[in-house]
Parts: sequence; structure tokens; C-alpha cells
Amino acid sequence: DPKVLRSLQSLPFKDLRGEVRDLGSAIHLQNRVGDRSVIELQNAGLSRESHEKLVAGLRRAVSSGVVDWSPLAAAIAQQEPGDAAAPSASGVRGGMRKLEVWEIQEWSMFQRSWGVSSGAGVSWRWVDSEYRKHPNIRTDLSQNEAAQSCEPPCLLHMFEPYGNWRPTINEDTDNEGWRYASSWAATSWDGSPSPMDSLRKRLWTRNFV
Repeated sequence: DPKVLRSLQSLPFKDLRGEVRDLGSAIHLQNRVGDRSVIELQNAGLSRESHEKLVAGLRRAVSSGVVDWSPLAAAIAQQEPGDAAAPSASGVRGGMRKLEVWEIQEWSMFQRSWGVSSGAGVSWRWVDSEYRKHPNIRTDLSQNEAAQSCEPPCLLHMFEPYGNWRPTINEDTDNEGWRYASSWAATSWDGSPSPMDSLRKRLWTRNFV
């Protein structure tokens, strides 16, 4: 959406600091005196890839002062009609909704395998885009029971599943949909791990009607 690019050009990045909070339908930024700026995305029509490029660009601009929107512009240019999506439950034609859930794992040096993260505040396997417990996890499951599920144990209230859960696999992921980094705050995630990468995540989606 050209409006998104125009709003970004007016942001005072030299005055921004701290965390870039991705809330799905909006992105929250904070300046040096604590005032908050909000980028509304509810009607922006961004695809998942465009959304991620936007968040990555903002985090890079805030942390380093380097402003480069060419990856975002390229992602927007490549969007197909109907690609628009939101990070949790997004509207689709005909009353259908798409639920999106992130799966996160951490490499264990002791067990030599991937497992549930042990980081402070990042301990659920199935999370939203901010790595918090996903709000649509079945309420009858404990944290350990949810972690045993091989697919997102999530439901969408008042909707029925339409199709199966699918991991998102593209040129930015490996052949199972995983992306890798060394920190949950990383601005870029790669489709293949480096020796320093101990974290990975992948996006699952399922339609509901």
C-alpha cells in the first residue's frame, strides 16, 4: 500500500528508541521522551512477507539509524491479489478466516536436539508474532500438553476448521518452513542455521469457516 510507505517516510527515526512492538494490526514505536507512535495496518492489505519486511525495516532503522525500505517495496510489488494477511486471525473471502500460529524452538547443547525454549518469557511452543502464548490455544491443555502437539493445538471460536494445518515454506525458509537466528530480537531470520544460531521458528496457517 503506497500509504504505508508514505507514512514511514514521515517518521522521525532519529528520535525513536527501544522496542518495535508488532501487534499484528498495528506497530507501536516509542520516542526518547516516551511518547508512542502507532502505524495502523488493519486496512493496509500487506501480505505476511510484506508485514515481516516492514517490521524488520523498522527494527533496523530504530537500532542502527539505517533506513532502507527497498525490501518492503519489493515485497509489496510482488504481492498477488488476495495475499493480504494478519498475524493472528485474518479475514478471507466468503466469511473464511485464516489462523496463523508461530512454532518456536531452541537448540539444547546438552540433549543435542531442538526443543521447547527455556528463555525467560519465551517458554510456550505455540505463540503469536510477539512470542507470547498464542491466545487461541485450547483452554483444556496445560503448557506441557500443548508442547507435545506436533501441530498447533489452536481453535478459532465460533468457526470450524477448513483444511489442515500447513507450515509456510518459501525461499526464506528451509524445506520444513524453519527460519533461524541467535536472538528472539533478531531483525532477520535465515533459512539455514549458522553455527551461532540456537533459535528457530516457523509459521503455521489454517483456514476456518
